[in-house]
Amino acid sequence: MTMAPMTVRAALALAALTLSAPAIAQTDPRVTAARRALIEDAQRARQAGDHRQALTLAQRAIEMQPSPTLRRFVAEELLANGRFAESAGMAELCEGDFRQTPVSRARNEHIAACQAVRAEASAHTARIVLRFEPALPADGRVTVNDAPLPTALWGVPALVDEGSVVIEVSHPRFQVVQRQVTVGAGTTVDVAVALTPVQTTVAVVERPPAVRQPPPVEPPRRVLSPLRRVEVTSQSPLVATGAVVGGLAAATAVGLYLGATQVAAGFDRACFPNGEAMSGEPCGQRYAQDQSTIDALQWGAVAGLGLTAVGATLAIVGALHPSRRTVMVSTTGRAVVVGGAF
Repeated sequence: MTMAPMTVRAALALAALTLSAPAIAQTDPRVTAARRALIEDAQRARQAGDHRQALTLAQRAIEMQPSPTLRRFVAEELLANGRFAESAGMAELCEGDFRQTPVSRARNEHIAACQAVRAEASAHTARIVLRFEPALPADGRVTVNDAPLPTALWGVPALVDEGSVVIEVSHPRFQVVQRQVTVGAGTTVDVAVALTPVQTTVAVVERPPAVRQPPPVEPPRRVLSPLRRVEVTSQSPLVATGAVVGGLAAATAVGLYLGATQVAAGFDRACFPNGEAMSGEPCGQRYAQDQSTIDALQWGAVAGLGLTAVGATLAIVGALHPSRRTVMVSTTGRAVVVGGAF
C-alpha cells in the first residue's frame, strides 16, 4: 500500500483544517477559539513526532466540533499509534463526510487519503464474534482491550486489532470473566464465554420451637355466704363524757376550796397571833383584799360542784341509754356490713 510521505500529509491536513473553519462558525466563540488552539497544538505535536499527544489533542477538538478534515487527522494519528481498528472506522467516517462535500480537487485528495488510511489499518485487523452462554442481559458490560463493546456488536463480527485481545465480561448476576485470545490479521475468531451465576449465600436462622404457655389460671371466685342481721349493743359515749366532765369539775372545786382555806389561814396568822386580834391599818387593808380572794375562790368551787353534777347527769343518762347498731354477718360469723347505730 502506497501512502504520501508524512510531511506532505501534514501539509494537506493543515490546509484542510483551515478550510473547515466555516463548519464551526456558528458555535460559541470561546469553543471555536479553544478548538482552534487544540488543533494547532496537535499539528505541532505531530511535527515533533509525538503522535500520542497529537491524538489526544485532536480527539478533544473533535468532541467540541467534528469535521471531515479533523476526522482524517484523527484517523491518521490512530494509525500512527497502532490502534488499527479505530483508525479504520474513523477513516471510513472521514471518507463518507468528504463524499458529501462539493466536488473539488481537495475533496478528491482527502477521499484518497482516507481510503489509504483505511486500507492500511484494515490490513492489521481481525474480527471476533462473542457468544455468551447463558445469554448476557442487556445491562451487562463487555470490554475489548479496555474499550467498551456496544451491545449491538454482541454475537456479530466486531473489528479488533491483530494480536492479543483481552476480553472482560461483568454483570451483577454473574461472576466476572476475563479471556485473552490471539487473533491474526484478516481472520475471524469465535469466542465462547461461559457465564457462571453468582452464588448467593442465604442465612438460615433456626428459631427455637415455640413454647406453649399454659392458659392463665383464674383466681377462685369468692362466694359470699348468706348474710343475717345482728343487733350489737355498746356503751353510750355519754358515759365517758360525763365521767370526764364530772371528775375535772370536782377536782377543780376541791382545789379552789382549799385555796380559799389557805388564804384565810394566812390572814389569821398575821392578824390574830396567839388568838389576839391585831389592831391597825395594815390588818384592815389585808382583810378587805383577802376576803375578796376567798369569795372568788369559793364561788369557783361552787361552780365546779355544779359542773360535777352535770357530768354525773350525763354519765347516768348514757348508762341508761346504751348505743345500738345493726351488723350484717355471714354464716361464718364475720361482720361484713355495718347497718347503722341507734
